[in-house]
Amino acid sequence: MKKKIAICLSGHLHYSLLSGERNEILNIIKQEENYTQKQEERFDQDDPIHGYKNLVSKFKNCEIDFYIHSWSKTAEDKILSIYNPKNFLIEDQRNFEVNIKEYNFPISEEEILKKKNLNSNFFSYYLLLEARKKINKEYSYNDLKKEMEVEIYRTSSRYYSLKKSINLLLENEKKEKIDYDFFVITRFGNAKFFYWNPKIEKIKKNSIYAEGRTGRIDEKLAVNDGWFICNKKNITLFESLYDLRGDYSIRAPFAFKQHFDKHHTDVVLIEQKLNIKNIFKKFINKIIHFKI
Repeated sequence: MKKKIAICLSGHLHYSLLSGERNEILNIIKQEENYTQKQEERFDQDDPIHGYKNLVSKFKNCEIDFYIHSWSKTAEDKILSIYNPKNFLIEDQRNFEVNIKEYNFPISEEEILKKKNLNSNFFSYYLLLEARKKINKEYSYNDLKKEMEVEIYRTSSRYYSLKKSINLLLENEKKEKIDYDFFVITRFGNAKFFYWNPKIEKIKKNSIYAEGRTGRIDEKLAVNDGWFICNKKNITLFESLYDLRGDYSIRAPFAFKQHFDKHHTDVVLIEQKLNIKNIFKKFINKIIHFKI
């Protein structure tokens, strides 16, 4: 008997992964002799078919239902025709208030340096501050604060969309009395990069599966947040992140890990064995040479 899988998709259709590489490749496109504005427009408008095909191939031996919340209102017909979701809500982007005082954000660079080893929030900001300074020596605490204020808006939008996709799932599950074996959580911008080939029959029912950050200085404090697999018990954990976001780091990889730790959840980390950057560039190469 096939396992039943519910996949929750959320967010915008645009690329949410490897923005640095995205901009780098766009610059290459613009330098080409045959460059046209349509090539760049095609790059910006992520086609949901790629994520759909990838997810279906990864869970080809399962019965799959999709649940979708998205801000890409102009692409609603395309999303629905490709995914045919069991339940969905596609709406215009909401405005989310940004108030950094609601987060445990340090008041100065001195406080970051003083408490970086005592507080995982502060350590997450310390790592980013140091990384930015390597690129730009003039980068300061005020620059970090401004960057995190932008990130507050982004993560609020993201966590809200995630919450709504799970609400839609739970609502329909109750209505139709569906009993899913596992749940997959991802975003439109990440769906095409879901590289793991899970053996569903071997997945531990009480654990959350995520991509680890092996070899990084933050590997014990954060998880890559492009996708997750969990069971019914843990799906509500993701639903609650939006309302509790002020308790955690503004940076999403740290926030997810802190949220899991707070609720004493077992997390199984999957090592990233593929070079995602190379996969991304190969994918974009097809777009660059797309015939208008």
